[in-house]
Amino acid sequence: MATLNKDIFFYHVMKTAGTTVVRLLEQAYGTDASCPLPTHENADPHPFLGKVSSPTPLIISGHPDQLFDLWKLAEQRSLPRAKMTFLRHPVDRYLSCYYFIRRSHYVQKHVGSFDLDLEEALSCDDRRLAGNMMTKVLSSLGTARDYREPATKQDLLQAVKNLKAMDFIGVVEEFDLSYALLAHEFGFVPPCVTKWNVNAKYEGRNEISPKLERQIRIMNLFDYELYQFAVELFRARVVEAGERLTSMLAQITTSDLVYMVKQQT
Repeated sequence: MATLNKDIFFYHVMKTAGTTVVRLLEQAYGTDASCPLPTHENADPHPFLGKVSSPTPLIISGHPDQLFDLWKLAEQRSLPRAKMTFLRHPVDRYLSCYYFIRRSHYVQKHVGSFDLDLEEALSCDDRRLAGNMMTKVLSSLGTARDYREPATKQDLLQAVKNLKAMDFIGVVEEFDLSYALLAHEFGFVPPCVTKWNVNAKYEGRNEISPKLERQIRIMNLFDYELYQFAVELFRARVVEAGERLTSMLAQITTSDLVYMVKQQT
C-alpha cells in the first residue's frame, strides 16, 4: 500500500466518475486516509468533522457545489496538498446527472423524488442540473455561490486558471489513460479497477433528439470551452509522462482486471 505524504483534495463534479476515483484512491492509500464530505445536505456531518482535524494526510473528496462551511473547514488544513479533478463531455455529464437523480433510490430516499422529464428538467431551477456546472465548480472550488445563477466569462477564465494549477486532471472519456496518469503522478501501483455508481442505462447524447441535445449544448457553452481546454492539457501531460505510462497502462488494459458495474440504489 502506498504512503500518503500530503493531502489530496479531489474536487468531484457530479457524474464525472468521482465515486470510482475515490474508491481507487482508497485502495491505493487505505480507507483510513479517506475523508469524504457528506454526500448531501441532510447527511450526518460528524464522521467528516471527526476526521478532518487529523494531523496526518487525508484524501478530502466531495462535491464543491454544496456544504460550503465544510469545504472552508477542510481548506484550513495546513498540510501540503495536491489538487485534482475529472471532467466529462458536457452533454453526457448532464444526461448522466439527470438520469441519476431521476432514477436513483438513494436520491429519492435522502434528497427527495424528482419527476420531471428531460425537457422540463432543462428549464428547472434544481441546483444539480444547472448549466455550466464544471465551470462553476472549478472556478469556485468550494467557495460559496448560488449555483442556479448563470456562469460568467470570468468564471470560465478562473476555471481555466485553476485547472492549470491542478496537480492532476483526468478525462472520463479517457478513463484508463487518466487512471494510469493518476497512478504515475501520485506514485502508486494501480490497484484493481471497479466502476462504482454507474448508471446501468441512460440515454447518451446520440440517443436523444437533436433539439434536446442543442438545448443542453447551449446551456453549457462555457463547459464546452473548459472541457476542450482540459482535454488539451490532459493530452499534453500524457505526452510529458511519455513511456513511463506504458507499463501502467498495459497493466490496466491488458490484464485480467474486470470493470464491475455497480449501480447505487
